[in-house]
Amino acid sequence: MMRRNPRSDVKATVKQAIACARLAGSETVEAEHLLLALAGKPGTIAYAVLSEAGLDAQRISDALAVEQAASLAAVGVTALTSPLPTYLPEARQMGQSSRLALTRAAAAAKARKDRRMRSTHLLIGVLSADVGRVPRALAHAGVDRGRMLAECHAALDHHQRTAS
Repeated sequence: MMRRNPRSDVKATVKQAIACARLAGSETVEAEHLLLALAGKPGTIAYAVLSEAGLDAQRISDALAVEQAASLAAVGVTALTSPLPTYLPEARQMGQSSRLALTRAAAAAKARKDRRMRSTHLLIGVLSADVGRVPRALAHAGVDRGRMLAECHAALDHHQRTAS
């Protein structure tokens, strides 16, 4: 059985999040881009937890679109008033929500006394946000973030026991 290098797994996820941000026309990489990247990583615990909750990249994208429409409607905007960008900016900077997600992921790994941060810790970091676009989108999708967080921790516990 081939073992994945957890460090390269996290790096690859961040690189994929950068690509997701670029495709979305965003100049910053946000937590939703991390979530989309995690949904595109078959074979990881994070992917399994997302799949178990019925979340794939398309369902996450749909939930983000519903969240955006609801947020715009809340401030009186009912239609897109400007054309979509015709260029794809270079998403080089980590936005506030992704920096917070990465900080929470590192804190989760440290609190669990895990030796390395894995993509599952990234998912924990994304799901742990109480406010922001991702929690609102997941609420629109009817997802129980608390249950997903518990599944992440249980899966990491299982992985830790079987790796010993």
